[in-house]
Amino acid sequence: MRSAALTLIAVVLKTTDLESLAHELEQRASVMPGLFDDEPVVIDLSCVHDAEEALNLVDLVALLRRYRMPPVMLTERIVEVKLPALPPMIVERPLRSGQQVYAHDRDLVVLSLVSYGAEVIADGHIHVYAPLRGRAIAGAKGNKEARIFSTAMEAQLLAIAGVYRTTDVALPSTVVGRVAMVRLAGDSLLVEPLQ
Repeated sequence: MRSAALTLIAVVLKTTDLESLAHELEQRASVMPGLFDDEPVVIDLSCVHDAEEALNLVDLVALLRRYRMPPVMLTERIVEVKLPALPPMIVERPLRSGQQVYAHDRDLVVLSLVSYGAEVIADGHIHVYAPLRGRAIAGAKGNKEARIFSTAMEAQLLAIAGVYRTTDVALPSTVVGRVAMVRLAGDSLLVEPLQ
């Protein structure tokens, strides 16, 4: 025997009225057919624990199975567990003009040139171990602690958490073509040389 951590969909009941639940499931299934596709579910009873009208579990299980949601467990309390962070996305090829890479919920590491007109986006930090000439957008979901690093800073556009800096404001001569870091300081982006 081995212990295992399983990710399951929770059906959080807000009412014991199964007609309302059936209507809601029908609406979701009509908008996105195949949404559930026999995914096992946990029935969360925490919101209906003290409901005046009793819940008919036999009918509830039949209803969920009709919508291809086989119940495997009942619970009255769901504990949210923070999953470990995703490893960084690593891009080894050069990025040409018009290409875009987005590291969703993670850092981005680029090991080759980011050309003018190319775009690198990450919800975390961006590391470019080559010339960064295109656009770099870190903290795309609002992470103000995100940073951008490059071994040859020549970016057309830099952004962190929605604060932008374009080539309208020239990069300081101390960082152009050199190892540099970009960070957010209040409402401004600071581009600093790294030793």
